Amino acid sequence: MRGLVPRLGRGAWVVLAADLLSAVGTGMTLPFLLVYLHTARGLSLPVAGAAAASIAAASLAAVLALGLARWLPAGANRAQAAGAVAELAGMTGGP
Repeated sequence: MRGLVPRLGRGAWVVLAADLLSAVGTGMTLPFLLVYLHTARGLSLPVAGAAAASIAAASLAAVLALGLARWLPAGANRAQAAGAVAELAGMTGGP
């Protein structure tokens, strides 16, 4: 079992724990997004489904782009910072 868990510093474990908490929160609220968009906002089910699916599509595009950006000369730190800024902009409604 020791070989499965890497030796990471405290900061890395804090980031991983925060990511886990974020994923759990998203997983618990995302299923209700379709219901909310349909009932409270009056969108049709296909439009509400497309809106909910756009979250996954945007996430996939961002992960692919930032994963490729790791190998650019700027390095992984700038790619991670760009991802954090993009996530912040998406959560706050954009620029």
